[in-house]
Amino acid sequence: MKKDKIPLYDVVIPYHPKDAAVLSDCISSIRAHAVRAGTIFVVSSEKCPFSVAEPGVVWIEDSVFPFNVYDVLARVRSRKHREGWYMQQMIKLYCFRAIPFLRKKVLVMNSDCELLQDIEFVTPDGQQFYMDWSYRSIPPFYRHAKEVLGSELTPTPHRRSGPTDHMIFDRDIVEDFLATIERLHNKRPAWMVILEAVHPDDKDAYGMSEYELVFNWASTHFPERVLLRKLPADTHMKVHGAFVPLSEQYAIDVGYFRQKYDTMKLLVAVLKLARNRPARPTVEYMNMKFTV
Repeated sequence: MKKDKIPLYDVVIPYHPKDAAVLSDCISSIRAHAVRAGTIFVVSSEKCPFSVAEPGVVWIEDSVFPFNVYDVLARVRSRKHREGWYMQQMIKLYCFRAIPFLRKKVLVMNSDCELLQDIEFVTPDGQQFYMDWSYRSIPPFYRHAKEVLGSELTPTPHRRSGPTDHMIFDRDIVEDFLATIERLHNKRPAWMVILEAVHPDDKDAYGMSEYELVFNWASTHFPERVLLRKLPADTHMKVHGAFVPLSEQYAIDVGYFRQKYDTMKLLVAVLKLARNRPARPTVEYMNMKFTV
């Protein structure tokens, strides 16, 4: 947390051992660059790879959630063992219900990511928050959202997509989202509905996105609280947000890392050129329009 700022939100990080080498850097970067961040909660069934006795970091057992990885597996039977990926999404969506002492707003982010510069996530008065959008308009995400929300799903008018590596969740907005699902599905627990709505053809790849669900719900049902923004890709290693993915790089040699980094710079240059091309056409999918 920036010491000269009053905390306005907490941070929740679902953790998996595959990111053991980078979690410490992830947390250090939050402390250094997440403006007005409060307590950092790390959620996992595994023990933390470093000491969390230091102030400001709390380890939360995932047993406090109303589901476990076996519950996820029973509903999303992926041949490629994607149950852990779906599990971490549900942890984010249920963080307020499972950890009731969280602040009203929470920054949820992936454990293999690192902030590279100071970033405001909530306005100084705490009334509004920033939602960073991406270009990942992935049709299965919308097919899943339509299955979950039915007529309550409103395509975003700005034609932007929600999946990034981080997002501010607002307690009232997320609870309204979960309560709406339970109302639409005969009071069944929202986590069951969300997981069972993943289409069989999509289970082994990208069958749902917690970020897409909350992004859509917040920006269409609570637009007065949301400030949309696109963080500049050319100031970060990862072109769609403010984070750098680390877990793929730590176990490999510096030479390959440099090669990968050069490749990423090339990708950024290509994307810059692509922005200047004519407007991209749209296609119809599940009665909604998408940019291609």
